[in-house]
Amino acid sequence: MSIKTSPSKNEARSYSHLYAASLICKICKENRVIELCHIVPVKLNGSGSPFNLLCLCPTHHKLFDNGKLSQSEFESVRDKVHMALKFWSLNEHYAMAA
Repeated sequence: MSIKTSPSKNEARSYSHLYAASLICKICKENRVIELCHIVPVKLNGSGSPFNLLCLCPTHHKLFDNGKLSQSEFESVRDKVHMALKFWSLNEHYAMAA
């Protein structure tokens, strides 16, 4: 099993130990190659915190990033995505107010 990260995901690498017990794709349960996927992209001020990361196989990572997950696939990660978006929204709100 391996974890793939790109150079733009250095921050995410530091949190990879938090996923040690669950290094499987949250959608298909694949465990050979896992990528850490940002729910809110870094370019939109998404962080590398565990709240903003999903463990996904390369196929589901690409589908997630391109908004092409099926409804049943999205249901597998829906709660985590909603939590990350709420957290991001609050951070953006407070950043704008400061």
